Amino acid sequence: MKKARLIARYPLWKTTAELYELKSRKSVSHQDTFEGETFWAQEGLPRYDPQASGGLAFHMQKRNQGQYIELRNLHYPAGKYKAVFRVKAKHKRPDSRISRLTVGSRDRKKLLASKDIHSSEFPKPSSYKDFIVPFQLLKKNFISFRIYHTGGNDLWIDKITIIPFLQPGNDKISTEGLQDKDRECIPEKERPLANTF
Repeated sequence: MKKARLIARYPLWKTTAELYELKSRKSVSHQDTFEGETFWAQEGLPRYDPQASGGLAFHMQKRNQGQYIELRNLHYPAGKYKAVFRVKAKHKRPDSRISRLTVGSRDRKKLLASKDIHSSEFPKPSSYKDFIVPFQLLKKNFISFRIYHTGGNDLWIDKITIIPFLQPGNDKISTEGLQDKDRECIPEKERPLANTF
């Protein structure tokens, strides 16, 4: 019997309520694509969004300053990857920092990569944009992804897609979609995770 697909996770006081799809349908998403509405959160809610890939996205309101949502305990082998965060923001202030995207160890003691995103990076307010955060695992490990919210604007998280840099049948590293500023996200060595926000 096939396991029911998790559709959304809603935070409730000290626990969460999970919504599952009882009648399964054919999924078109890649196995390494994780929908934002299934992440763990301190505050905020999954909401209907016609622009989102599955019709739902995780919404953090501007009053949720200093809060984060997290995708926990993903197990990946050693290698180089890029995490593609699909995010949109409703912002008013030009060139203000909206969020920080991080990739870290499961125990939250090591930061593998991070990227700050600013309002000037969105082509227009209330439209989704993909942000690439490259990272490297020196050994097989459990990792977590966090999206911190600065507050002062509404933030929607549609999904995160994890893509290995190595292309099938090719030993060369794929740098497709990477700009020079994206390459700087990867530290030479894993560094201790201090105050990340």
